[in-house]
Amino acid sequence: MPSKPQEKTMPALLSIGEVSSITGVNTVTLRAWQRRYGLITPQRTEKGHRLYSDADIVLIKEILEWLDKGVSIGKVKALLGSAAVVEKVKSVRSLDGTEDVIRYLEQFNQVKLDRQLSEMMKLYPLESLQSGLFDVVESHLNNEQNPIAELQKALWDNVLTERCIFSIAALRKRNSQGCLLLSYDEVSNRHFWLVNLQLANKGFNAIALQAINGKLSILRTVVEQQKIKHIALYGESRISAVNLDLLVNFLSDLDVSVSVHGSIAHIHSQSF
Repeated sequence: MPSKPQEKTMPALLSIGEVSSITGVNTVTLRAWQRRYGLITPQRTEKGHRLYSDADIVLIKEILEWLDKGVSIGKVKALLGSAAVVEKVKSVRSLDGTEDVIRYLEQFNQVKLDRQLSEMMKLYPLESLQSGLFDVVESHLNNEQNPIAELQKALWDNVLTERCIFSIAALRKRNSQGCLLLSYDEVSNRHFWLVNLQLANKGFNAIALQAINGKLSILRTVVEQQKIKHIALYGESRISAVNLDLLVNFLSDLDVSVSVHGSIAHIHSQSF
């Protein structure tokens, strides 16, 4: 009796949300890479939902490698699959559009500044933005020869904070992992919200609490009720000895992962 032919196993396809979790590239950026630059061509379901193959994952990781080497997103397509070698630039480098951001800051043109920032946050992952945009702008704002740097910092802080909050809210619909983002700093700033966005890109829905000042007892209940799996700490100033002791004891009793961001990662490196 002839044997039955073996059925071919179809490769598993992933949704855009699953691909975002695997690669760290948010869904807005994945769509922009497809529509604007034709970098990825996922399959579609009958209802039009994107489905990605293992080959697409490999391609996305290659795109990220080129971005990490300092190649702007508009020039990546010509390099994909090639043997070209681009040495990673070790000094701070600008992305396409960074000079426009600085110019709009100098002009105090909030509308154009927000529009340009929004566009760049759609096209680049957070890691590329950090080195190619945020670090460059920070260097400009910290230039001692800039007489109006403090005013520009205030504008930059407001625009970047608003854009982060908008992006976090959009990601909240798909994220399911509970998280606490805690800070002892009295006033939040763009760095605090960038950490929050970083967590959101990793699939966390962070409850952001600032100026906690030792108020930790109620948070034990929050951790249990909200099924918190991760606690992120952010701060730029030294935590007092009393608060630090309370915090370390609080964390030691919890079954959660912990990450530390900002200057306190160095100031209190022996504590966490």
